[in-house]
Amino acid sequence: MNRFVSKILGSRFQSTRIIKYSLDRNASFSLINHIGAQNRFTATVSKQQAFKELEKVPIEGVDKDLQKTFYDFMDDTVIVGEQNKLPRRSLLTTFLQRTKNEKEMDLALVMWARWRLLGLLPLSEKTTWVLLSRCQFLKYPDPLITVLLDRYKYKAFPTWYIFEQTAKLISARISSIVSEQGQDSDAANKYLDDLFRLFAAVPYYDLELEDWAYSFLILGCIKCGMEEGFTRVIEVATEALELSANTGVSSIDFEAATALVDEFTKRGDAENAKIYFDYIQKYNLKPSPSYHVSFDEDGKMSYQEFQPKDSDIKN
Repeated sequence: MNRFVSKILGSRFQSTRIIKYSLDRNASFSLINHIGAQNRFTATVSKQQAFKELEKVPIEGVDKDLQKTFYDFMDDTVIVGEQNKLPRRSLLTTFLQRTKNEKEMDLALVMWARWRLLGLLPLSEKTTWVLLSRCQFLKYPDPLITVLLDRYKYKAFPTWYIFEQTAKLISARISSIVSEQGQDSDAANKYLDDLFRLFAAVPYYDLELEDWAYSFLILGCIKCGMEEGFTRVIEVATEALELSANTGVSSIDFEAATALVDEFTKRGDAENAKIYFDYIQKYNLKPSPSYHVSFDEDGKMSYQEFQPKDSDIKN
């Protein structure tokens, strides 16, 4: 199942190790096993670790009120394990919602890492979703990539929806870079690698590599506009077909299969276009619904499909 990811991200790693152990190419990929993470976390907190107090220098490009919130939080939590002055429960989420540029978002991640280390303050699916929404607003996927690929440091709670939306954001970033810098851009290639790291991260959050996972990888590679992306997507799609043949269940969704049909057709490859057209028919694939996202009091996400309007039903 992870054979292709291993091939792309480093031939020196065996297929099972690409998921189990960390991999570092152009960006951090710090996923580690649960027991090791817990032991390191416990040891850090039990030492009552003291952080160096930050010099309160003005940060250019960062809102003054946001700077004050940041410095106050870092001062209040300078001793890990001390509970004398914990911030309000909603502080991190509120801070994320107030970010308006990349510098402010970078400060938010510094806060997030300290927040996670405290271990006494809430982190939830909602926290990760708020990060996603701000990254979408800024068209800046880097904070999401950083958080999702370092479970120990940030303890994110991504869902399939967050993975899917993150892949879309990365793909759009690649497309923008390619249009400005061309196909050989190092930055574009780094983000393309990040798409595959994102896929490899899925099982570390107790999520199965199901059709949505293969689909976000396929769609991301096709829509990014890189030829290297198309080269890789051929093998990803082939692996998905093999998985379907073994399980009898679709391994890609309607949107991914349709994108493959369209891309092969555009390239004059009628044979491969037919393979995925037939795949849609065989598994009776239908367009995926859109969702409203909501949260319960514990910050857990729930999804409600959009309901068609009466006028749409009548027409």
